[in-house]
Amino acid sequence: MEPNPMNPQNTMPPTSPTPPTTPERPRRPRSVVGPAILILLGLAFLVNNFGILDFNIWEMMWRLWPVWLIAVGLDMIIGRRTSWGSWLVLGLIITIIGGAVWFGDNLGINFNGQWDTTAGPAEIINVSEDVKDAKRATVQIHSSVGEFRLSASSSSDKLVEGTVGKLAGERISKDYYGSNGDMTFILQSGGFNIPNINTRRGQGVWDLKLAKNVSMDLKVGTGVGESNIDLTGLILNRFEVETGVGEVNLTLPATGKFDVKMKTGIGETTLRIPDGMEAKIRASKGIGSTKYNGMFSLRDGYYVTPGYDNAQNRVDVEISGGIGEIEINH
Repeated sequence: MEPNPMNPQNTMPPTSPTPPTTPERPRRPRSVVGPAILILLGLAFLVNNFGILDFNIWEMMWRLWPVWLIAVGLDMIIGRRTSWGSWLVLGLIITIIGGAVWFGDNLGINFNGQWDTTAGPAEIINVSEDVKDAKRATVQIHSSVGEFRLSASSSSDKLVEGTVGKLAGERISKDYYGSNGDMTFILQSGGFNIPNINTRRGQGVWDLKLAKNVSMDLKVGTGVGESNIDLTGLILNRFEVETGVGEVNLTLPATGKFDVKMKTGIGETTLRIPDGMEAKIRASKGIGSTKYNGMFSLRDGYYVTPGYDNAQNRVDVEISGGIGEIEINH
């Protein structure tokens, strides 16, 4: 071998050791179950909103809640392992939903919140509490599943009056106490069995009225179902509402100065601010949208009506969004 003039000693240049290679783990296919369920639910909402099919979609979701648990379990066991497993799980879920609807239809169940053949009338609880010497009251009402209605009373003698359609196994608790003109009233739902709701027969229907002549701090928690809250004529210092699952329609009083704190859940929420009531609103978005209808201007992160600063009647609203659409009308 001839000597290399650049390397007279013919030494080999050092080589760096090749790092060991780690075999790549095969990637699991993405499951199609979750996106497919969202698409199916979206289509259900779409045909319901356009009136193509007439059913109560929130009660449908409530009735089929075990299916969602089954879907998650099957997806974890089968769907996330292979692509064909995802499609298999999706087919099983569609079959289960179809079977549940067929089975319910043959038993006289429909998704308008009615059990046509077997449900008897609800156990009705009458709610009636006198104003007594109350000048100011703290009222807390927390419902469960069904239909919730709240409005102002025509009576000046009753702080709270109305009815509650008790569900099977549900516990309704009431408490009323206080002194020196400062009273507290609490009405709330406890544990219950998964119900078959027939709102036409009063099951799960809360229909309550509040006194117009008492200044109050009002706190409401809605459950699963439709809620209509009309606070026209009430004297409010503060109003807090935490919505559950379903459609909520809320109308505020036309007079006074008060604060509103809303925590929305899943569904559509409509807030109506009457003429003559000025407003300053801040909404933190969840998954969905917030729509403002009326004369609002954006100022320092708040949506403000033109006459808010010097108004005798005005409301400060804080909204934390959940999943769904919030519409504010003024």
